[in-house]
Amino acid sequence: MRWRLREKKMDINAKVAYEMAVYEKDLVLIFNDELLAIILHGSVVLNDFREGKGDLDFVVIIKDAITDEQTIGIENLHKNYRIKKHGQLLYQLEGTYYPINVVKNPSNCKASGFYIGTNINNWKIINKSVNSMMDYKIIKDYGWFLKGESIRNYIYNPTRDELIEEIKNNYNNIKKNIEVYDSFSYAVAMSHWLIRSICYLKTNEIKSKTEASNWYIKEYPESKWKNIVNEYKIIRFPYEEYTEEKQRYIPGTIKSFFIEHEKELRRYFT
Repeated sequence: MRWRLREKKMDINAKVAYEMAVYEKDLVLIFNDELLAIILHGSVVLNDFREGKGDLDFVVIIKDAITDEQTIGIENLHKNYRIKKHGQLLYQLEGTYYPINVVKNPSNCKASGFYIGTNINNWKIINKSVNSMMDYKIIKDYGWFLKGESIRNYIYNPTRDELIEEIKNNYNNIKKNIEVYDSFSYAVAMSHWLIRSICYLKTNEIKSKTEASNWYIKEYPESKWKNIVNEYKIIRFPYEEYTEEKQRYIPGTIKSFFIEHEKELRRYFT
């Protein structure tokens, strides 16, 4: 296993490694020699993971399209994890099961896989990639391959132009819906996205939510949003726990934040 994680606290490293070893053993029982790779990505590889908060993002790669029997096995496995029988980290697993052809060509390949969401009601069979291009970039460059390090060579590697196009499309969709979904939880999620996107566009670096927020506060010392950014940077799902912050939230905040940076963002869009 190649250790490609950024510097992280050893206590959480050890705990992740221990519980992921349990996960690997369970997956072998479901997939046998069909199992090619188990990959962690997201906050855990960007030194921003919080135990009990947010998700532990994963991708599992198998040889061929997932079968009905394997689907049942996956659902039962994660249902068992959700009752915390095997530990907190397995409870936080959120991610996808893909045949290898999907991660080679995520934009065009269609093949049956499975998605495990934060909410059990969102678990579903999928027939194409549901990960973002930014996800693929993080997996390619920083992914922790618990199994199948050689598979890294086959992971799609998005270009900067593709990442900018994705940011553009996301921005346009958010702008259309921002008044409909104006709430504290939406504001937190969208502020994290906006700050990380601005940071990437200006620095060409993929940073965690906390890193990007700290960068924003330094980059924009006169911004009227810096106190909100500083407060939101540590907030993670489930947002329901942040009662005091929710009570302070003012509707329209995230819309105003977006408007302030709209011209700056659009300079990168062709």
